[in-house]
Amino acid sequence: LPNNPVYLTRVDGHAGLANAAAMRAAGVTAKTPDPRGGRLERDASGAPTGVFVDNAQGIIERVIPPATREDTRNALRAAITESHRYGLVGIHDAGESRSTIDIMEEMGKAGELPFRLYVMIGDDSAALAHYMSIGPRSGLYDNHLWVRAIKLYADGALGSRGAALLEPYSDDPKNNGLLVSAPAHIEAVVERALASGFQVATH
Repeated sequence: LPNNPVYLTRVDGHAGLANAAAMRAAGVTAKTPDPRGGRLERDASGAPTGVFVDNAQGIIERVIPPATREDTRNALRAAITESHRYGLVGIHDAGESRSTIDIMEEMGKAGELPFRLYVMIGDDSAALAHYMSIGPRSGLYDNHLWVRAIKLYADGALGSRGAALLEPYSDDPKNNGLLVSAPAHIEAVVERALASGFQVATH
């Protein structure tokens, strides 16, 4: 698809692959620096190959039009239907935006959430402030929704070589992985979360 921007995310969410059109749309060049907690994979000449690891994904994602509320609602319905095919009646959802949690709540209030969702709030300062002001909630809408945990990210994943290691990767000797969040940030959020009664799940 050389004429259309394409961006594919890795199954664990810790890396993405962009084609040349997507990189042009985001203004990515050989001079684009690696952001803190992220890495652009590069070829021998230093040109980006299209692989964006951890926080580098934001370089591409900032130019992708956001999903509409209806898109998100339809995606949730489809995911629940697919989960039911395998006999699943609930999941832990590790890190969602306030807008998505709002839609889950709307579905729950309308009796349109035939699933048990233990939803962790994504690491967004405005969302955290909102939910901490409300406090943790369990068993909402006839025991279908829990919002009592916060998802933080200390480092990346092994598959994309972003997991932070004490020694370099055996097949990538110049790479020790990435710290996605500063330790001071994690400590500050954890202290606020515990004071507010929230569980913290740290990748």
